[in-house]
Amino acid sequence: MDTGEALTRVTIWAALVAYTASEVGRGRSWSLVAMNEDRVRVVLTLGCVLYIAHVAAAFQYDYRWSHAVAYAETARQTEALVGLGSGVGIFVNYLFTLVWIGETVWWWLAPVTYRSRAPWIAVAVRSVFFFMIINGAVVFVAGPMRWVGTTLVIMLAITWWTVSRRPLPVLNQ
Repeated sequence: MDTGEALTRVTIWAALVAYTASEVGRGRSWSLVAMNEDRVRVVLTLGCVLYIAHVAAAFQYDYRWSHAVAYAETARQTEALVGLGSGVGIFVNYLFTLVWIGETVWWWLAPVTYRSRAPWIAVAVRSVFFFMIINGAVVFVAGPMRWVGTTLVIMLAITWWTVSRRPLPVLNQ
């Protein structure tokens, strides 16, 4: 594995672990990982920064800063996995990037409105993350890292299910 591939892989896995930790901390599902709001926001932000680093590394080392190359590679991978040679998934990745950045920026710039947002917005954001993590960390991954992705998905599902069963917690300032 060369430096570019290592950087691309390490940044995405670190980003996904940070996102999962932020959701577990936000949900306060297990008292051992309960965090106050500031810490949760920092961990979410760290995940976002790592994800942006992942995107930059992928475009630098894999796609030569070319959308056309990224589209073609996405189509190749999709064809190999599901038999459909479409690169449309790259646009889903772009949307995911905007959602993660938007989620992070909103929480920093307007924490009061972020905390009081309509529940359907939180569900929509979590659905986007869940879809992307299942695809990016389970479906399109082979070998032992698939188990890491599966573990993250299970942790998120348990956290979100637990949170949905009780009133939303008020995080400590």
